[in-house]
Amino acid sequence: MRQTYPNSTGEFELTLNNQTYDLSADEIKLLESVVAAEAINDYDDALAVVSVILNRCDEGNWGGSDPISVITAKGQFAAYFDGYYEKYYDDEVEIPDAVIQAVEDGLSGVRNNDFLEFRSSTSTTFLYQVADGGNKYGHEML
Repeated sequence: MRQTYPNSTGEFELTLNNQTYDLSADEIKLLESVVAAEAINDYDDALAVVSVILNRCDEGNWGGSDPISVITAKGQFAAYFDGYYEKYYDDEVEIPDAVIQAVEDGLSGVRNNDFLEFRSSTSTTFLYQVADGGNKYGHEML
């Protein structure tokens, strides 16, 4: 059974007891680096990005059924393919604590959405969306 709790923004529903994932230390750092580059680096937005990645893992048809396969799948995450994550991965920029916590929580079964997509706030509009910081999360693009 899923439990729902309000989060700090009240815009997402925090759920527990979702699928969990075990990654190596290097894989966790890669995931944290991509999330840091995709999110605005507050906890809710970082957890929203992690949740989308893990929701895609659960679906299994977004490049794989594990977080690393999903974030490295062709054409899926600009932060990975454009190399924006590298400044975090190479320790040029410190990964924010909020991102580290969000990734840890996500891998432990905590999520704040059931969406499979997100875009920057200046791009696509979704049929249903929740905007947080610089990203829009939703289902079915208009």
